[in-house]
Amino acid sequence: APLTGSVAQYGVAVDNAVKMAVDDINDKGGLLGKRIKYISYDEKGDPTEATNAYTRLVDQDKIVALIGDVTSAPCEAVAQQAARDKLPMITPSGTSEAITTYGENVFRACFIDPYQGQLMANYAAKKLNAKTAAILYDSGDPYSTGIADAFEEAAKKEGMEVTNKEGYASKSTDFKTQLTKIKGKNPDVLLIPVYYGDVALIVDQIQQQGITSKLLGADGCDG
Repeated sequence: APLTGSVAQYGVAVDNAVKMAVDDINDKGGLLGKRIKYISYDEKGDPTEATNAYTRLVDQDKIVALIGDVTSAPCEAVAQQAARDKLPMITPSGTSEAITTYGENVFRACFIDPYQGQLMANYAAKKLNAKTAAILYDSGDPYSTGIADAFEEAAKKEGMEVTNKEGYASKSTDFKTQLTKIKGKNPDVLLIPVYYGDVALIVDQIQQQGITSKLLGADGCDG
């Protein structure tokens, strides 16, 4: 889990939840008469760090099951390793559609990115009566691109015009170029399917630009 770094809020929340569940199970006698030993490592939200942590858990700690990873890109990297090793894995929060395609031993406990994109497009059309929509997304992140693509397809089916689909490089902090283009089209709604750190920066710059579109997000805004 990412216990430090730009998406640490998700990782810390998951880690705390698992600790609570493990304590509860162990207080009731454990599983199959055995107490659960829970081990967690910080992967900082990075796929390479995640695969290194996975290798350590498997080779050194001899784990028999894995809860995690937490965000989509590290989840995909770890899922490929878990599938190879036939190790039971469940992600509580990795929403990329591909995660559970790597093996029959890989599971998730949450919805997927296409669902989020489709739901937001339906909400924009049916509840907000939006006729035009723009998208600002992280072009280097499978989580963000998955929701953006699903929203774009669903929005068009709902009869909305997608005026802009503006990508930016991961770890960007300046979004003025993309926002200027979006402001020129004045869409009814603007979807920002990214993690909370980027959302905070983007919304601040949206206010500076004077963009008045209704803002839409996904579960990455939780934070």
